[in-house]
Amino acid sequence: MKVKILNTNYRPTDIAVASARSCYFSKHIVTPEEVTNWNKKNTLLNSIFKAGHHTTLMHYHFTILIEGMSRLLIWRLLHSHPYYNSEQVSQRYARMSINNFTYPKNANKELWENYYKKMFFYYETLIEKLAPNIEEILPKFKKKEAVKKAQEFARYLLPMGMNAHLYHTINVITALRYISALNALPEAKEEAKEFIDLLEKEMIKIDKDLKPLIDFAKTQKSVFDVNIEKI
Repeated sequence: MKVKILNTNYRPTDIAVASARSCYFSKHIVTPEEVTNWNKKNTLLNSIFKAGHHTTLMHYHFTILIEGMSRLLIWRLLHSHPYYNSEQVSQRYARMSINNFTYPKNANKELWENYYKKMFFYYETLIEKLAPNIEEILPKFKKKEAVKKAQEFARYLLPMGMNAHLYHTINVITALRYISALNALPEAKEEAKEFIDLLEKEMIKIDKDLKPLIDFAKTQKSVFDVNIEKI
């Protein structure tokens, strides 16, 4: 898996502290530049975080480039929290590849390989069988889209282990929620840990002052509904 956060000119904690100070400063707005080297910055940061003034950490957004994440983890972790935006490779318009699956660690790879090959064969076969029928009923100017329309139907046969690449944008609080959710995640735990480890490194690379907040998030408990039928 590859995870990279696009960098910006500001640090998340500078924006958080500046926005917090602006709430209590009557003369003018406090800019991020004014708190970068302020000696009380981390004291105020920890204070507002412990006090629950978390909206200050929602002004900064990470735009993350992710490659090689299963659609199961995307659905279960990335898309089960509020305040996100994703643009991921479309199974409707992009033809999927047999080489693009996630294999659980310490599992029988041969069994998984056979399962993926079987399901991918069904996927390819359904596209092949549907395309001529769809082309027949489409108007003339749409007939060239028959294969893509067939892919729209066939994608439902693809397992959730199919990988995806995506742009994913979240605020700092959502990123911390991902970290705290790791221990409570009902499935895909090893893949989730790989993602969280990479995410943490990228966050600290951008702003080392996030480390105490990340460490705090690791101690918190999240709740997931383990009954998938309800979701």
